[in-house]
Amino acid sequence: MIQRRFPLQEQQRLNELRDRSEQGILTETEQQEYIAYADRLEQQNVDRLEALIKLAKLRNSDVSTLNQQFRSENPYAS
Repeated sequence: MIQRRFPLQEQQRLNELRDRSEQGILTETEQQEYIAYADRLEQQNVDRLEALIKLAKLRNSDVSTLNQQFRSENPYAS
């Protein structure tokens, strides 16, 4: 759960839609697709944070430390 990411193809599509949005050239259909991706990403982030909080309690640690550990293990983390 903590390390869950979009599959590569979906991440690439999200990046493409983000770029088109920043350029102001999204079609209505693409706008709806972009919103759907953003909603999924937001929910994924909520789920990730909840899992980090639970794990921090189990390990008697803090969320920030755990987050840094998982980010350093993930080459795709930004």
